[in-house]
Amino acid sequence: MPGGHSNNSSHEASLERCLQVLMTHNNYIIIIVFSLLTNSLFGQNTSPTKKELLNTFKQSIQQDKKNHSISNPWVICNKDSSFFKSETIQLINNENYYYHSNDCCHFIDWTFYKKDKFVQASVEICKEPTSASVTSANDNYRINLSNNGHDLLMTTTNPIQVTQNYKVVSIDKMIIGQDKTIIVTLLRLK
Repeated sequence: MPGGHSNNSSHEASLERCLQVLMTHNNYIIIIVFSLLTNSLFGQNTSPTKKELLNTFKQSIQQDKKNHSISNPWVICNKDSSFFKSETIQLINNENYYYHSNDCCHFIDWTFYKKDKFVQASVEICKEPTSASVTSANDNYRINLSNNGHDLLMTTTNPIQVTQNYKVVSIDKMIIGQDKTIIVTLLRLK
């Protein structure tokens, strides 16, 4: 196809330009943006299903009671309160992410004790000693999943009815450090 070769070359040139620009930023951002660009350029549909997301959360559970252990958190960088302000949120299922994230000292942890229930805590690692918030009943959240067309939507609600809605963008697997890592990307809905 005469147009196909030019189109592929154009995509490759665009991808190469994007990578050159991104090389000036830290590796974590490069990996995420490259993953998103690759999926959009090559038309791959990576919309997760309810079952896939619930299984992903379920596989991270290492205890059978809430507040029993914080050994399996989904770690979210909260630099400059980004967890509460950013449109895009990345849940990283790798406890070592604390130490691989060069410019983040403040984190939010989601520790699942059931596939649809988690405890949220704040963690600060750059000051000695490392500290974490004491959790209360209001830090327990339930997730509800629903489909809207091709989109998977997730709602988190705590006992005092604080609710946040997200679109589940992707579930990606990669290596951070030497550890296999799962990254769930959420888009905050207003």
